[in-house]
Amino acid sequence: MTDFGVEEKELMVKVRDIFNSPNREKKNLSKLISLFLDNNVNDSEIEEMREFAQTRPYIICITGLPGAGKSTLLNYLLQEKALANLPVAVLAIDPTSAESGGAFLGDRIRLTEKVNLEEIFFRSVGHRHRDTTFPKNLDSLAILFGHFNYKILFIETVGMGQTQDVIPDCVNLIINVQTLTNGDEIQFTKSGLIQIGDILFFNKVEDQVSMSRLSLVRSLLLQDSNSSKVKEKQIVFGSIRLNEGLDEITTSIVERYERFSQNGF
Repeated sequence: MTDFGVEEKELMVKVRDIFNSPNREKKNLSKLISLFLDNNVNDSEIEEMREFAQTRPYIICITGLPGAGKSTLLNYLLQEKALANLPVAVLAIDPTSAESGGAFLGDRIRLTEKVNLEEIFFRSVGHRHRDTTFPKNLDSLAILFGHFNYKILFIETVGMGQTQDVIPDCVNLIINVQTLTNGDEIQFTKSGLIQIGDILFFNKVEDQVSMSRLSLVRSLLLQDSNSSKVKEKQIVFGSIRLNEGLDEITTSIVERYERFSQNGF
């Protein structure tokens, strides 16, 4: 058992008071998230949390290169009717402000007016200059979201190449958003980015040139020594702007979530 000092004991009392409160309003969840992030609180230190370990939400990580369309895809999914009946939360990881230490982009800049913020919980957090995007206690944070009855937790990362990310094991589904607009298909397949994720979504496939690039990438992947890993992925190509390929992603999310709800995986 952890031997807490006076300040740590006061912190634990504060966390327990909010956690055990019958008030499940968003502001209380937001307070707990701040306490957990600022103090690296772990659920193993909170006895009351252990019984809720199996009620955490289905965690979906949306990652990919900057500018590939991660936020646009998130916007679409938050408006999707197939997910409308599920309480959804978003934890958006942003670059950290040098002045405040908080998330640089802020809570709602990335969301369109079509997203009903009354129906979801949205929180931006800075990655706090660490080499990795993800909070060390993400699994414990997930228990908080489950305790507040959220069924799906989206996590949007700052983008591949900006940190040395290793996606935590507690993430259930990884959607890797990529684009082939730079024309360097061979370098792309060798970069290792192709190996990340359960769903590999090629966005902005909108003309014959991008279709040709995609065909080249597919043929190169089949020649890859790690192509067995690629075969396990669901590869989707389309365009968020043209609303192509999105139904396939949505259907996959719903099917995977239903399996998770029934079987725990």
